[in-house]
Amino acid sequence: MKSSILIATCLWSLLFLSGCATPHTITLKDGTIIETPDKPKFNRKTDFYEYKDLTGKKVQLNKSKILNVKEM
Repeated sequence: MKSSILIATCLWSLLFLSGCATPHTITLKDGTIIETPDKPKFNRKTDFYEYKDLTGKKVQLNKSKILNVKEM
């Protein structure tokens, strides 16, 4: 009984945590591909996409330089 509860808890935790971060790729118009650990956020006031790179540094990209943003 305890083992089935433990397994169910582990599976639920795994499903919950896997939904928290969804890696994305940003393709720039010059052909550069950037990987991000989570979905970039678009700031309508500034027209910039904002995300944290793989090292955790905050980065901003102008919308006019981006070709597309896709989930990996």
